[in-house]
Amino acid sequence: MFQQCEAGEIKQLLDGFEVPMFAVERRAPDAPWVLLCINAAHAAASGMDPGQVAGRPVHALLPDADADWACARYTECLQNPDPIRYIEKLSIAGRRQEWDTSLQAVHLSDGRARVIGTAHVLPAETSSLARSALSTIRDQTVEADWHLSRVTVFLESLASMHVANLVPERLTLQAEALAATCRTVSSLLSDTRHAAERIERRSLQPDQHETTRRSTGAASGVPAETMRDAERQVLQG
Repeated sequence: MFQQCEAGEIKQLLDGFEVPMFAVERRAPDAPWVLLCINAAHAAASGMDPGQVAGRPVHALLPDADADWACARYTECLQNPDPIRYIEKLSIAGRRQEWDTSLQAVHLSDGRARVIGTAHVLPAETSSLARSALSTIRDQTVEADWHLSRVTVFLESLASMHVANLVPERLTLQAEALAATCRTVSSLLSDTRHAAERIERRSLQPDQHETTRRSTGAASGVPAETMRDAERQVLQG
């Protein structure tokens, strides 16, 4: 979905999500990282003006040290087959904020590289356990929504397809890919429920300490590459 879109189309897609999201792009390995766009939720959280920051180099928007850190994470994401997630502190629009950031790489056929990010501001007064668990829930629901959007694209393309183009063998492969994506969403929802239960147990037992971490691998136990292959089959037929 994000391979074919240009900056304006990507912003429209990201604005459909209620969590802060952004897209950055690097046109060549030695080129600077450029902020393609931020969605409305990110603008509200960061204080940045979407129209003023779109298309500008990351180093023009952040202090040098913060920009070096952020761009290094984008480059790291390109080298990682799975999404990556980390906590960072950035000075944006005159404010120092702590963000829980997740990145997913998108490689384009013309050599450009994109990274789609989800970033949540972490309130300073939030406890480390509740902060991590709530962020995990947000991250998982965004990922589930992401997968469901691919299912929607597939079903809409199938509905508009002429009956003569419905090849049984191809439909079988697409059905298997669709089933794999649905299993991923089911697993994400299960993980979300477990994270909510941990928060509930914590609220009932305030002296109990536990750590909640979000794995960057496949939530369902299926290899991440297998899930991505399934998604590509759903999107490309």
